[in-house]
Amino acid sequence: MTSLKSATIAATAALTLFDVAAVEAADLGSRREPIAAMIAAPADLWTGFYLGGHLGYRTESTSIYFENFFYRTVHPNSVVGGLHAGYNMLVSPNILLGLEAAGSIGGGSATTPGGYATVKSGWDAQFRARAGFVHGQWLVFAAAGLALQDQRYEDIDGFRLSKTRLGWTVGAGIEYAIDPAWRVRAEYLYSNFGTSTALDNYNSPFSLKTDTHTFRLGVSYRFATGGSAFGR
Repeated sequence: MTSLKSATIAATAALTLFDVAAVEAADLGSRREPIAAMIAAPADLWTGFYLGGHLGYRTESTSIYFENFFYRTVHPNSVVGGLHAGYNMLVSPNILLGLEAAGSIGGGSATTPGGYATVKSGWDAQFRARAGFVHGQWLVFAAAGLALQDQRYEDIDGFRLSKTRLGWTVGAGIEYAIDPAWRVRAEYLYSNFGTSTALDNYNSPFSLKTDTHTFRLGVSYRFATGGSAFGR
């Protein structure tokens, strides 16, 4: 009886060892995926072309000089609205670089006390490079580049001047990606157009020195979608 019981225990142990060996052999023969490949890369919400619209307010200071003597400063402030388009690229999980062009229509007008001279400002445009820090759905960015602005001047002597001013612009803002396609933004821009000099009806020089501060809210649509642009 004791011999039969011992034989049964020995047979059971042998079968158990055989099953363990078979399982280990099967595991050794199966293809194992690298851990890194099993972890999905974070979604890239930013790389690609985009198009959007914006609405804001532009404050302007234009100082008028006659024969290099200061006369008056006027403020043809205006509501502005327009379109922007550009391209963003994530160069690392948290660093974004991009280019953007924007244009707005405005309608500011201001007259000096006594009504001698009037300055009017119309459309503006910016061509900027952008750099920013990405954290999930948030982007904080800075931008700098060229600025253009339509400006007109007239006085009671009948002199009129219309000119496209060229200057530089810097600014900063924040964006939030609602989903892979849509995002909203808020930004500030400072533009400086330097001093523009011309001759009036009496062949006397006069100058206009202009800078602006613009606050804008916008929404844009990103055309490119897909996975991460890095770590592939």
